[in-house]
Amino acid sequence: MKLNFVERFGLLAMLPQQSSFILMQRVIELRAKLVPTDAEVKTCGIETLDTGGIRWKDASYSVDIEIGDMLAEEIKRVLKEKDSQKQISTELVELYKKFVDGDDKR
Repeated sequence: MKLNFVERFGLLAMLPQQSSFILMQRVIELRAKLVPTDAEVKTCGIETLDTGGIRWKDASYSVDIEIGDMLAEEIKRVLKEKDSQKQISTELVELYKKFVDGDDKR
């Protein structure tokens, strides 16, 4: 699935901190894929701000990240839960479209 930095950072923030052993193994694997590589940091000019925020120069940059069925279902569940609690932020809108509304092409 093609994900830009906003989507990648949004996923990192919403992945579970605790769950079953099997799911957490998948979460650890996905976290490693979502964190920008050294090459991406250099190429896209990613920097951490004094305020704790992150910015980058290439807003159009995206990368194809494989997300298995088990994690896709967990992400979908979390997004639906956030929606029912009216907690969908602007950063999560595109993720919601990909995982809940759309055909998530993993």
